[in-house]
Amino acid sequence: MWTNRKEDMSLKAKNEEGIMSLGVNMWAGGVLVLVWLTVLIAVLVSVRTQDYDHRKDATALDWFEVFYRIGSIIYGGGQVVLPMLLSDLVKYDCQADRVPACVEDKVNSWMTTEQFYGGLGIVQAMPGPLFNFSAYLGAIIAFNSGQVFILGTVVAWFGLFGPGIILMFAVLPFWDKFRRFQLYRRALPVGLILASVFKMTVDVYSISPFPTSSLCIALFAFAAVDQLQIFEPIVVVAGIALGAIAWGGKMH
Repeated sequence: MWTNRKEDMSLKAKNEEGIMSLGVNMWAGGVLVLVWLTVLIAVLVSVRTQDYDHRKDATALDWFEVFYRIGSIIYGGGQVVLPMLLSDLVKYDCQADRVPACVEDKVNSWMTTEQFYGGLGIVQAMPGPLFNFSAYLGAIIAFNSGQVFILGTVVAWFGLFGPGIILMFAVLPFWDKFRRFQLYRRALPVGLILASVFKMTVDVYSISPFPTSSLCIALFAFAAVDQLQIFEPIVVVAGIALGAIAWGGKMH
């Protein structure tokens, strides 16, 4: 489906008052904003004032701080959050005089790059990919640290989606005016999503054993979903099959 970007895409409603009355009133919306901000400041201060190695000896509070912080500042959809999650969960040791310049820091990483992208690929074939992915990340983090996986799943899921749920109800009373801002509706989401796509493409290209083939498979998957409208799980399975062929044929 193609959209005329010059067309006014603002929501039309027969009863504008109905939009303004969604959710809670403005006072309650303001309180919810304060709740979100209070929790954010509390976890940030709590984690940063405790004296221990927050990477090697990470606790559930450290995990929650990462997911809640990212869940509070993301804007533009699930594609935007992925590079931010990768940056916090997988750490790299970079030295300019080394080839490659950056290698994975296994001591300070909560998971491997392969675990991150492997889970990302799997959840694309499921409904609600980002919901499943956050639960997967939490389970892997907990498992790698020797904790019960369900703890990480709960912490990661509520940490990532809690801010959005709170702010959704908080913003609803102000939505009628907020939705008219052109910057909000167009510029920011597109720019952030494009930046995320390029960042993740470079990462996958650098870690793949057959980078050129991986790039071709990614382009095929994009065209299949975006232009040919093929059902996404079928594209994921086809991508796995093509990856296996590239690996078996030792393609570049």
